[in-house]
Amino acid sequence: MTDPRNTAITYRYRDGSNYKISRTVIFSGPITLGDRDRLIGAMLPPEDEELWGVIIPGQIRLQDLQNQFYKDEIRVLEGLLAPQQGPVLAPLAEADRVRFETLLSEMRATKPMWRPDEDHVYHDVTDIVLTEHAPTDPRTIESFIAEVERVSWDEDWLPSFHAEMVGNYEASLRAPDDPSA
Repeated sequence: MTDPRNTAITYRYRDGSNYKISRTVIFSGPITLGDRDRLIGAMLPPEDEELWGVIIPGQIRLQDLQNQFYKDEIRVLEGLLAPQQGPVLAPLAEADRVRFETLLSEMRATKPMWRPDEDHVYHDVTDIVLTEHAPTDPRTIESFIAEVERVSWDEDWLPSFHAEMVGNYEASLRAPDDPSA
């Protein structure tokens, strides 16, 4: 009998200030221990040998995460502040609503920046597990592993949004008190 499960891989971007953001991608098919070892062996070697390994997501058709900070938090705040339908067990106090609305406004106005002393292309793989959730990527786990094995990691590679983030950073240096600069 074939295993109906899929494989979830979670990877994380951590900048020089230790801000982190993660994404999970699900590939069709179950990963075996041998497949896992092949995948780990094809990743960039980590600085800390206790870590799994490192990838550059854009080189293997995954989303780079450097420009994704605040997006998850914005969604949570939007949900929290959305008009409530039906009975609300714990409505927001007006002071909390104002505070969350201000925070949401500030987060929406903050442009992603590439700080040369903090940002880089590397993402850590933090988890590889079997799941019953549906795939979120059209590739099988086998084809993904084969792609990782074939890639020639280019550590000078930059994501497509790099120039925009550098521009945002340079603009922030010209107007340090303006969060929307």
